[in-house]
Amino acid sequence: MCSSDLGELVPPLDDTFIHFTYARRLAEGHPFSYFPGEPYSSGATSLSWPILLAIGWVLGFKGGSLYLWALGLSNLALAAVATFTHRWLERLSSPRTGMLGALLVMGSGVVLWGAFSGMEVTLFMAAIAGTLDALTRPGRTPGAPAPGGLTWVAVMATVRPEGAIFAGLFALQQGVEAWIAGGRRVGALARALPWTIPVALGGIQPLLNLVYTGTVASSSMMAKHNPRFNHPNETMFADFVWRDELWNGYLGHAFGRLDLALLILFAIGAWTLVLRDREAGRPGRSEEHTSELQSHSDLVCRLLLEKK
Repeated sequence: MCSSDLGELVPPLDDTFIHFTYARRLAEGHPFSYFPGEPYSSGATSLSWPILLAIGWVLGFKGGSLYLWALGLSNLALAAVATFTHRWLERLSSPRTGMLGALLVMGSGVVLWGAFSGMEVTLFMAAIAGTLDALTRPGRTPGAPAPGGLTWVAVMATVRPEGAIFAGLFALQQGVEAWIAGGRRVGALARALPWTIPVALGGIQPLLNLVYTGTVASSSMMAKHNPRFNHPNETMFADFVWRDELWNGYLGHAFGRLDLALLILFAIGAWTLVLRDREAGRPGRSEEHTSELQSHSDLVCRLLLEKK
């Protein structure tokens, strides 16, 4: 997953070095600049990841050693993914399901590759898992901000372009929860308004791109322009490509349609949470569904663990 060159570990992606460059320029006091003396550059596709890397540069992880700092951050995020996955699966199903989920995360080749790439992949996953953990805590007021939930959604919205979409979906789901719990009154939606703050944070980088370059698209999207199109309006084409990348997600190009599957699973899971809170007021229904879920999940876990 990472190779050695002249005695130093080298990340497997050129994108990692792009983040490193923006982090170094930020640490030197020149944010959003790629070359010394150059103006604003829209090449970065993450707002918060270069900031975290810049902290490492300030602390002394300079040059090739910045990769070690990135590895530390990524693997801390990986541990957080496993922990959160264990907790909310155990909460929704059973301890066995939670343990199996954590082991599957830690043993996934795709996840491990992302953790050792020096990229922001596992932090993005930790943000999603942390948000789900916050939303599934018992006793939470439907639609109201959960402890830690807003923070994780804010990380999600700023660490990757498609994170803004997920943040918007979480805000929408929380609005529906608040609306149902409040007797379907419009005034009940005010409880979920804080969830829109992370969505706004996700729009900072596209807005900066628009102000300084005239397009919401990053320069990396410009570089992906296929000359066969010969589009007369490069800016309009770049905007289209940016929106396409924002929706499809960068992971989709590397790992097939994984992002689409995750989006579908997310929608199903979000609506399940809404139905769970709505059914909680009906005696016996919530317990019945929880018992069925635990029995099915225990059966699946048993089959997987006993399979030779």
